[in-house]
Parts: sequence; C-alpha cells; structure tokens
Amino acid sequence: MKRLVFILLVLIFMFNKNVKADQAYCLDKNQATEAMNLLQNYSELVLFCVLCGDKKAKLIKVNELKLINEFEGCLTVYLNGKGIDLAYTYFPIGNGKWKSVAKELKISVVGVPTIIEVKKDKYVIFIQNDNE
Repeated sequence: MKRLVFILLVLIFMFNKNVKADQAYCLDKNQATEAMNLLQNYSELVLFCVLCGDKKAKLIKVNELKLINEFEGCLTVYLNGKGIDLAYTYFPIGNGKWKSVAKELKISVVGVPTIIEVKKDKYVIFIQNDNE
C-alpha cells in the first residue's frame, strides 16, 4: 500500500507542470526576522524560480512586506499580499545582479542560483551557483 501511494505521488508530480518546490517558504522565527530586516531595505525584488521552469524574472515593486503565521512554527514572508519563497526571491546587489535571499540568509536550498543577472528583456543569466 505504501508503495502504491508513493508511486501515485511521483506520477502526480511528474505530470503536474504547476508543481513548485517550496524550499524557504516556511521559516522559523529567527529566519523570518532576518528576512524582514534584509528585505525592508529594498523597493524592488525579483522573483525567479529555475526549478519551476521560469525563463524570465518578475520584477516586483515592494508596496507591503509582512510576516504571516501560517501555522505553529511556520512564518511566511508576504510581499504585496502574496506569500513568497525566499529561495526564489532575489534582492539587488548592483549592476543588474541579484542575490537569492535564502542563500544570503544561509537557509539550505537546492537547485537555486546564488546570483543571477537580469537583462533588459528580463531574461536571466546565471552568474554564480554554489556547490550544493
């Protein structure tokens, strides 16, 4: 029975193109506090998920940042009313380059470029991938 459930789950994930890996969505109190302290310094952020198949970055103007307690022990950063995964959220470091918030805060994530460069057409070039 366990094997059947496992196979079923694998098939669902294989055929569902909208599946997104939430790696740094649920934060502990310290991570959430550090994230808010970092993010409040920026007026724009980039959302980009290579694991989700994104080809272009989404430049987002920061109007509102807040923490929501999703459930006990799980705080989530909300940007303009939507929960964000810090693995796929980037802050500016200059010259069109952006750094992953999760990597900056040393949150363990997999398959996430540390630094990306966003071109004028919003296509992304990978600059730095840490060994994972």
